Amino acid sequence: MIAGMTNAGKTAVIMDALKRNRDMTPSPLYLMSEMGGAEYKHRVLGTGVPVDEWNKKIRAAERSYDFNSIIQNYNPDGLTCIDYLEEIDGEYFKIASSIRDIYDSLGQGVAMIAIQKKTLGDFGRGGEATAEKARLYVTIDYLCSLDHAIVCALKIIKAKHSLHENMNNREIHFKIEKGSIITPITDWMHSGRVNRQRCIMKYEQGIDDIDGIYFKTDAGRKVNLLEKDIAGWIEAFPELDVRKELEKISSDSFKTAFLKDKDWYWQVGGILKNRLKRRA
Repeated sequence: MIAGMTNAGKTAVIMDALKRNRDMTPSPLYLMSEMGGAEYKHRVLGTGVPVDEWNKKIRAAERSYDFNSIIQNYNPDGLTCIDYLEEIDGEYFKIASSIRDIYDSLGQGVAMIAIQKKTLGDFGRGGEATAEKARLYVTIDYLCSLDHAIVCALKIIKAKHSLHENMNNREIHFKIEKGSIITPITDWMHSGRVNRQRCIMKYEQGIDDIDGIYFKTDAGRKVNLLEKDIAGWIEAFPELDVRKELEKISSDSFKTAFLKDKDWYWQVGGILKNRLKRRA
């Protein structure tokens, strides 16, 4: 399952999977609900695979409903990519039922299903029930735009089987060029340790790292707490994991405007003091 924001790279991930598996037997099947012929050709060109070769190895059709019948009749033992599964008449609870129908239509095959999700959500429209049948469930979020590319984050919500280590709650950031070319820009990271706003600033500024930690004030201004100030607070609050707490405050400040523009520095210090008191 691939649950992604609008324009966050779901199709690019699917096209990449088709490209990597184009030589398998039976031929992969691509079912698309939104893309017309011209856009599809553009996406294929972006993969770098010649169009003639692609068309010989990948079966594709426009389809927006009854995916399970197509799979059962034409591709029960192969790879089927569905881009994307949408709700009917706004009834999101039916998405989970459609996923179960697709699951039941498979023989030895695999279905890769894309669905929409809200910003920052861990599950697609239809909620946690959309993950019940999934062996692998990932989310994709848009992070920022660069020249000729966008940067996205892919997070593993559920991985039923990992070869070497537990991959649940890990994420990787990557850029997408030409609509189909995916290039990782980070290694796999523990999601709980990732400050995405800090990452976005690094990507947009094209630098390896940023001195200190950034916060967003109620005036919409980005302010920077320097490493020397962080070191001072680490010394002042030895019983507290200061950097972890600051990263959380930073992340929260980009979601909700609670830091006052003129007094943000003292406010952050006060939050640290209150968190230390609660631990006492």
